[in-house]
Order: sequence, then structure tokens, then C-alpha cells
Amino acid sequence: MKSNSKKKSLSYEEVQKARKLLGLGECATLSEIKDAFRKMAKKYHPDKCKGNREECEEMMRKLTEAKNIIFTFLAGYRYCFTQKPVEEEDWEEWKKRFFDDFII
Repeated sequence: MKSNSKKKSLSYEEVQKARKLLGLGECATLSEIKDAFRKMAKKYHPDKCKGNREECEEMMRKLTEAKNIIFTFLAGYRYCFTQKPVEEEDWEEWKKRFFDDFII
């Protein structure tokens, strides 16, 4: 079954807004992202919210959207699950790959 939906391209601003709404720093692990969402969801879930129910429902929608934006952003990354000890890394090759643009 083919999906006809286009993958949405996210802007930097959208990702940053989502990150801040969830209370995340500039770097976070997957566990930290999930924990941040759960923490905020406990506070704003309409069944648990101590404030205006409609405002809590709106905030929950925003939090869910923020979480989805972050996960969509992360889904674009490719991860390698191989092990290559650091000792095997060729220092000259590493310098060539990462320092060619810098004056040393």
C-alpha cells in the first residue's frame, strides 16, 4: 500500500519552537525528549489539569505537535550501528576529513 502523503520539510524555526515548548536544551537524548513530553503532558492533560480545561486541551495539542515535529526531524537522520574502536581510526585520514578547511 503506497502512501500519497508528502514528507513535510521542517524549518529550523519550527524545530526550535518545538524544542523550547517541550523545555529541551540544545542537545537531548531520545529518552530526554520522551521524558520532557511526559512531564509536560502530566501538567497539561485535560484530565489532570488544574486550570481551564480548554486551555489545557489547546496546550496538549501544541505539545503533541511539538513532539511530532521533533520526531519527524529525528527521523531524517541515518544512524550507523557498527563498532570501530577509536584506536583503529587513522589520525591522518581523520584530520584530512575534518580539518582541511582550517588553518592549523
